[in-house]
Amino acid sequence: MSVTNQVLGKNSTLLQVPFLNLMANIVQRAGSVMVRVGGNSQESAHLVAMGEILNGRVLSKNLTGVTGTTQTPPLDFTPDLLYMMRNISELVNVHWFLGIPWWVEFTTTPFDLAIVPAATSILGPYLLGLQAGNEPDMYNLHGHRPATYGPYDYGGEISDFLTQVGDFRCLFKGGAGARGFFPSLGDGG
Repeated sequence: MSVTNQVLGKNSTLLQVPFLNLMANIVQRAGSVMVRVGGNSQESAHLVAMGEILNGRVLSKNLTGVTGTTQTPPLDFTPDLLYMMRNISELVNVHWFLGIPWWVEFTTTPFDLAIVPAATSILGPYLLGLQAGNEPDMYNLHGHRPATYGPYDYGGEISDFLTQVGDFRCLFKGGAGARGFFPSLGDGG
Protein backbone atom coordinates (compact mmCIF):
# COMPACT_ATOMS: atom_id res chain seq x y z
CA MET A 1 0.00 0.00 0.00
CA SER A 2 2.86 2.38 0.77
CA VAL A 3 4.09 2.43 -2.84
CA THR A 4 0.75 3.09 -4.53
CA ASN A 5 1.70 6.71 -5.13
CA GLN A 6 4.80 5.51 -7.01
CA VAL A 7 3.16 2.66 -8.93
CA LEU A 8 -0.47 3.67 -9.54
CA GLY A 9 -0.24 7.46 -9.61
CA LYS A 10 0.02 10.65 -7.57
CA ASN A 11 -3.77 10.98 -7.23
CA SER A 12 -7.01 10.15 -9.03
CA THR A 13 -6.27 12.59 -11.85
CA LEU A 14 -2.55 11.91 -12.31
CA LEU A 15 -2.13 8.20 -13.08
CA GLN A 16 1.16 6.48 -13.91
CA VAL A 17 1.15 5.84 -17.67
CA PRO A 18 3.67 2.94 -17.48
CA PHE A 19 1.35 1.14 -15.03
CA LEU A 20 -1.68 1.76 -17.26
CA ASN A 21 0.24 0.45 -20.28
CA LEU A 22 1.30 -2.68 -18.40
CA MET A 23 -2.26 -3.34 -17.21
CA ALA A 24 -3.64 -2.71 -20.72
CA ASN A 25 -1.17 -5.24 -22.17
CA ILE A 26 -2.15 -7.86 -19.59
CA VAL A 27 -5.86 -7.19 -20.13
CA GLN A 28 -5.40 -7.49 -23.90
CA ARG A 29 -3.98 -10.98 -23.39
CA ALA A 30 -5.98 -12.18 -20.38
CA GLY A 31 -9.22 -10.17 -20.42
CA SER A 32 -8.75 -8.64 -16.97
CA VAL A 33 -6.17 -8.34 -14.25
CA MET A 34 -6.31 -8.61 -10.45
CA VAL A 35 -4.09 -6.43 -8.26
CA ARG A 36 -3.62 -6.55 -4.50
CA VAL A 37 -3.04 -3.28 -2.67
CA GLY A 38 -1.89 -4.06 0.83
CA GLY A 39 1.08 -5.73 2.45
CA ASN A 40 2.84 -4.73 5.64
CA SER A 41 1.80 -1.09 5.30
CA GLN A 42 -1.92 -2.01 5.27
CA GLU A 43 -1.63 -3.03 8.90
CA SER A 44 -1.28 0.50 10.24
CA ALA A 45 -2.95 2.42 7.40
CA HIS A 46 -5.48 5.03 8.44
CA LEU A 47 -8.13 6.58 6.19
CA VAL A 48 -8.25 10.37 6.60
CA ALA A 49 -10.52 12.98 5.06
CA MET A 50 -9.85 14.48 1.64
CA GLY A 51 -7.53 17.45 1.95
CA GLU A 52 -5.78 16.29 5.14
CA ILE A 53 -2.71 15.32 3.13
CA LEU A 54 -0.99 18.25 1.44
CA ASN A 55 -0.26 18.85 -2.24
CA GLY A 56 -3.00 16.60 -3.60
CA ARG A 57 -1.22 13.43 -2.57
CA VAL A 58 -3.14 10.24 -1.72
CA LEU A 59 -0.92 9.07 1.13
CA SER A 60 1.53 10.27 3.72
CA LYS A 61 4.12 8.14 5.52
CA ASN A 62 5.20 8.68 9.12
CA LEU A 63 8.88 7.83 8.69
CA THR A 64 9.59 8.49 12.37
CA GLY A 65 7.05 5.81 13.34
CA VAL A 66 8.66 2.86 11.56
CA THR A 67 8.44 -0.40 13.48
CA GLY A 68 9.69 -3.95 13.41
CA THR A 69 12.33 -5.54 11.26
CA THR A 70 10.56 -4.51 8.06
CA GLN A 71 10.78 -0.81 8.99
CA THR A 72 7.28 -0.29 7.62
CA PRO A 73 6.06 3.26 8.23
CA PRO A 74 2.53 3.94 9.45
CA LEU A 75 0.61 5.77 6.78
CA ASP A 76 -2.44 7.92 6.27
CA PHE A 77 -4.34 7.82 3.00
CA THR A 78 -7.32 9.70 1.60
CA PRO A 79 -10.35 8.37 -0.28
CA ASP A 80 -8.62 9.69 -3.40
CA LEU A 81 -6.45 6.55 -3.33
CA LEU A 82 -9.64 4.53 -3.83
CA TYR A 83 -10.85 6.93 -6.55
CA MET A 84 -7.47 6.51 -8.25
CA MET A 85 -7.95 2.74 -8.20
CA ARG A 86 -11.49 3.15 -9.57
CA ASN A 87 -10.27 5.37 -12.40
CA ILE A 88 -7.63 2.80 -13.32
CA SER A 89 -10.32 0.10 -13.34
CA GLU A 90 -12.56 2.09 -15.64
CA LEU A 91 -9.68 2.63 -18.07
CA VAL A 92 -8.12 -0.83 -18.18
CA ASN A 93 -10.41 -3.38 -16.42
CA VAL A 94 -8.37 -3.91 -13.25
CA HIS A 95 -10.03 -5.59 -10.25
CA TRP A 96 -8.71 -5.19 -6.73
CA PHE A 97 -7.99 -7.01 -3.52
CA LEU A 98 -7.51 -4.44 -0.77
CA GLY A 99 -5.84 -4.87 2.61
CA ILE A 100 -7.48 -3.51 5.72
CA PRO A 101 -5.67 -2.47 8.93
CA TRP A 102 -4.99 -5.15 11.52
CA TRP A 103 -2.26 -3.79 13.81
CA VAL A 104 -4.58 -2.49 16.43
CA GLU A 105 -3.02 -2.29 19.84
CA PHE A 106 -3.51 -5.84 21.02
CA THR A 107 -5.13 -4.57 24.21
CA THR A 108 -7.75 -2.44 22.47
CA THR A 109 -10.59 -2.82 20.05
CA PRO A 110 -12.43 -2.06 17.85
CA PHE A 111 -10.65 -2.46 14.55
CA ASP A 112 -10.47 0.59 12.28
CA LEU A 113 -12.97 -0.34 9.57
CA ALA A 114 -13.29 3.08 7.91
CA ILE A 115 -11.73 1.69 4.74
CA VAL A 116 -14.44 -0.98 4.34
CA PRO A 117 -17.51 1.11 3.47
CA ALA A 118 -15.35 3.59 1.55
CA ALA A 119 -13.79 0.85 -0.59
CA THR A 120 -17.06 -0.96 -1.27
CA SER A 121 -18.79 2.29 -2.20
CA ILE A 122 -16.02 3.75 -4.38
CA LEU A 123 -14.63 0.61 -6.02
CA GLY A 124 -18.00 -1.13 -6.35
CA PRO A 125 -17.82 -4.09 -8.73
CA TYR A 126 -14.06 -3.66 -9.17
CA LEU A 127 -13.46 -4.72 -5.54
CA LEU A 128 -12.91 -8.48 -5.39
CA GLY A 129 -12.03 -8.83 -1.73
CA LEU A 130 -10.81 -7.28 1.49
CA GLN A 131 -7.87 -8.93 3.21
CA ALA A 132 -7.67 -8.70 6.98
CA GLY A 133 -4.22 -9.38 8.33
CA ASN A 134 -0.88 -9.64 6.56
CA GLU A 135 1.70 -12.16 7.77
CA PRO A 136 0.02 -12.73 11.15
CA ASP A 137 2.54 -15.48 11.85
CA MET A 138 5.18 -12.74 12.02
CA TYR A 139 3.34 -10.30 14.31
CA ASN A 140 5.13 -11.46 17.46
CA LEU A 141 8.52 -11.48 15.73
CA HIS A 142 8.03 -7.90 14.53
CA GLY A 143 6.94 -6.73 17.99
CA HIS A 144 3.29 -6.11 17.10
CA ARG A 145 1.95 -8.79 19.43
CA PRO A 146 3.25 -10.48 22.61
CA ALA A 147 5.93 -13.15 22.22
CA THR A 148 3.36 -15.85 23.04
CA TYR A 149 1.02 -14.79 20.19
CA GLY A 150 0.01 -17.70 17.97
CA PRO A 151 -2.72 -19.16 15.74
CA TYR A 152 -5.21 -19.43 18.61
CA ASP A 153 -4.83 -15.71 19.37
CA TYR A 154 -5.16 -14.81 15.70
CA GLY A 155 -8.33 -16.90 15.50
CA GLY A 156 -9.71 -14.91 18.43
CA GLU A 157 -8.91 -11.66 16.63
CA ILE A 158 -10.70 -12.92 13.52
CA SER A 159 -13.73 -13.70 15.68
CA ASP A 160 -13.61 -10.20 17.21
CA PHE A 161 -13.29 -8.69 13.74
CA LEU A 162 -16.26 -10.63 12.36
CA THR A 163 -18.36 -9.66 15.38
CA GLN A 164 -17.50 -6.01 14.84
CA VAL A 165 -18.29 -6.22 11.13
CA GLY A 166 -21.65 -7.77 11.96
CA ASP A 167 -22.35 -5.14 14.61
CA PHE A 168 -21.64 -2.25 12.26
CA ARG A 169 -23.16 -3.90 9.18
CA CYS A 170 -20.57 -2.13 7.11
CA LEU A 171 -18.94 -4.92 5.14
CA PHE A 172 -19.75 -5.31 1.47
CA LYS A 173 -22.54 -2.75 1.15
CA GLY A 174 -23.31 -1.19 -2.19
CA GLY A 175 -23.71 -4.36 -4.22
CA ALA A 176 -20.00 -5.09 -4.56
CA GLY A 177 -19.27 -8.76 -5.01
CA ALA A 178 -16.33 -8.54 -2.62
CA ARG A 179 -15.52 -11.09 0.03
CA GLY A 180 -13.44 -10.86 3.16
CA PHE A 181 -10.48 -13.19 3.50
CA PHE A 182 -7.71 -13.91 5.97
CA PRO A 183 -4.19 -15.34 5.63
CA SER A 184 -3.75 -19.00 6.46
CA LEU A 185 -1.60 -19.91 9.41
CA GLY A 186 -0.79 -23.35 8.04
CA ASP A 187 2.85 -24.16 8.66
CA GLY A 188 3.17 -26.78 5.95
CA GLY A 189 3.80 -29.48 8.55
